[in-house]
Amino acid sequence: HISTRQNEEGKRIIVSGTLDNLVNFLADDEHFQDKEYMESFILTHRWFTSSVDFLNRLWKRFDENTTPRGVTK
Repeated sequence: HISTRQNEEGKRIIVSGTLDNLVNFLADDEHFQDKEYMESFILTHRWFTSSVDFLNRLWKRFDENTTPRGVTK
């Protein structure tokens, strides 16, 4: 679940959400153009999770069975 509100310009602003939902929102094709959210999330994620945890969740979001080139499991 993600909680949102609208700012003065009518843009939807994310107020809170579970870590998995915030990562899913970040990686969602529909919201991919929200550069402000991407930048804010990436710059502040260490306040509420580790970089390793964030990257693991992002990796899992795309495909648990896919390994990027040059990376071994």
